[in-house]
Amino acid sequence: MNRETIFFALIFSAALLFGCVTLNDGFPRSGFGDLNAPPMYIDPVMFDPNRDPQLNAPNPNLGGLPSCDTIMSAQDREVCYRNYAKEHNQPELCEQLWEQYNDCYTGMAFSTYDRKYCDKIKYNQDYKDMCYLGMAKHAKDLSLCASIQTPSIKQQCGNDNTPPEIPTDANPNPTLPASDQCSVLSDSLLHDMCYVGMASDTKNPLLCEKIFLSENKDTCYGAIASAKQNASYCTYVQNLQKRPYCYTQVAIETNDPGVCNGIQGYPDMIDLCKDAVAQNQ
Repeated sequence: MNRETIFFALIFSAALLFGCVTLNDGFPRSGFGDLNAPPMYIDPVMFDPNRDPQLNAPNPNLGGLPSCDTIMSAQDREVCYRNYAKEHNQPELCEQLWEQYNDCYTGMAFSTYDRKYCDKIKYNQDYKDMCYLGMAKHAKDLSLCASIQTPSIKQQCGNDNTPPEIPTDANPNPTLPASDQCSVLSDSLLHDMCYVGMASDTKNPLLCEKIFLSENKDTCYGAIASAKQNASYCTYVQNLQKRPYCYTQVAIETNDPGVCNGIQGYPDMIDLCKDAVAQNQ
């Protein structure tokens, strides 16, 4: 064996020995054996060759929500933060988001009846205008039509002189409203998020069935479970990998680690769920 081969063998051995150290918390750490180095994040999305380098990379702005921070997928973690911001009326969390930035402020607008959150939508005028349209119908305030710049959307808003009835918490009867403003939204995402907001506000799970995309329907049932503080609605979350986070959120909301025992198929998540409850006490 020549000296060059020996040299590279030593380098390789050193990398194996010091390049990644694991502590008792189970997280690998980078930094040539520095035990104080931060955990090395490994996101499965990072191995997708077709990913967008910015949208699918871990967002360094996020941190501080145990129920969301345990989610490995960068996109799903942002969705979790978006839902938390709306459910807990914390719009400042929207500013920390990348991919879910506009969706977060749209949800805040629909849940608070405040147009200022539509004003914060960036880069997509049609998206902002659809937020104004949804708000005009959601808040029964057609003066918002004047803020719409896209002619076709403004025409749709201006032609509606009879805003539909909006269910409120004062009328918690879980029946679909006779006139449903969300159904007129042509953008599928706004359509779905409108229903998510309405279902959460009225605690009406029947509205979740009006949602187009299955992932948004899962979000809706998760919001219902949180709003009602009832983990039985987590069973309606079809994505089995996301269902444990529904249980975790309800467990935190109710301060009941026993809710975590409803998680099936992911024993490690039961422990993470109970840890999250303990950290929020």
